[in-house]
Amino acid sequence: MYERYDPDLLRALDRLDLPAAPLSAEEADRVLAGAEARLPGARPAPSSRRGRLLRWLGRAGIGAAACAVLCCGVNTVNPALAESLPLVGGAFAWANRNANVRMRSEQLDRYAAQLDAPATAESSAGCRMTLSQAYFDGDWLRLSVLLTAEDGSLAGFDEIMPMRPEQRADPNVWPDDREGYGDLVLADGSLLGPEGSLAFTRQDEKTFVLQLNYPVFLQPDPAALAGQQLTLVLRDLVGYNLENLVTDYDEYGVGGARWEIANETDLPGVYTMTFTVPAPDGAGVRTAAGTDAATGITVEELRATPAATKLVVTVPNTPVGEIDPEHITPLRNTEFRLRTADGRPLKPERAEGAPTDETGAAYRYTAYFDAAPEDADAIEVLVLQDGEEYASLTLPLTSAR
Repeated sequence: MYERYDPDLLRALDRLDLPAAPLSAEEADRVLAGAEARLPGARPAPSSRRGRLLRWLGRAGIGAAACAVLCCGVNTVNPALAESLPLVGGAFAWANRNANVRMRSEQLDRYAAQLDAPATAESSAGCRMTLSQAYFDGDWLRLSVLLTAEDGSLAGFDEIMPMRPEQRADPNVWPDDREGYGDLVLADGSLLGPEGSLAFTRQDEKTFVLQLNYPVFLQPDPAALAGQQLTLVLRDLVGYNLENLVTDYDEYGVGGARWEIANETDLPGVYTMTFTVPAPDGAGVRTAAGTDAATGITVEELRATPAATKLVVTVPNTPVGEIDPEHITPLRNTEFRLRTADGRPLKPERAEGAPTDETGAAYRYTAYFDAAPEDADAIEVLVLQDGEEYASLTLPLTSAR
């Protein structure tokens, strides 16, 4: 197996859906040949710096899943899908199907506004950038961006990203005196930065896709963002290849692999895109609420949108002894987990909590998770304290429209 090891082949195989029945030997050979034929051809020439960086990339199960496919002779791969490696709808659909995108959602492509806003570009790389889709649910703003090169000059790269000066081998050569790394310029001139990776991933030989996630709920007035005309600037793009699987790791229950970045190649250009933030309309949004009688825990709001699942919950404090009013802290570590009624977990994004008043009698938490699947008619809220299950509420979802 080691003689045939190729990171590109592993990534191509890991994108395939799994069928109910295994393949025959003949089908497996045909699948492997088809996947190999679709691997990138010639690599781009290395940059003059030939810098090589190491970074951790969240690739949920990519190493384990791909190696498992090879070890079993590719006997668990869908032959029709494997031979065609089809693209799926728009940019959101493709990214969510093929990459470990944070806060992924299969619904975004259907509910997002189609923008098709080409960038005004100062570029010598011969690339075209287009702001393709936008979705705003009042808390999160999701954008998808397409980068294309009709001449196929990007075909040899695995990923492309805007590389900040501090990530460069010599930061002083690249003064960071302007926007251009995913920040949104708001109407008042302030900046809103994205969360997560800024890497464009390859869709085909000519097209790369980037999904940007903005935590609008951190703004003083999130609702005011709807209808505003904003500017997104991306610059200092660098194409590179991912080589040499070093090790697998597991962090917070999410698997991944450590890859070495090679063949870094500058793609000069400044891309400016202007768009209007769509207004939330409630389509595809479902809500729930409820109280656990035994513990008094109250789910004030469970809001499942095509972008994320928001949980607002109040947990009574049950202290032993006296609370120091000047230093109110939870006496037990409280965590939350969400899963569908059939047991599918929703990946957590972030959570914050604070006392509801100065007495510390209860704490209110706001947490965000993956978007709930559209076929989920109920969500189970698990409350853990000190690592042990403390309460469980199963709440039916109701359409907000």
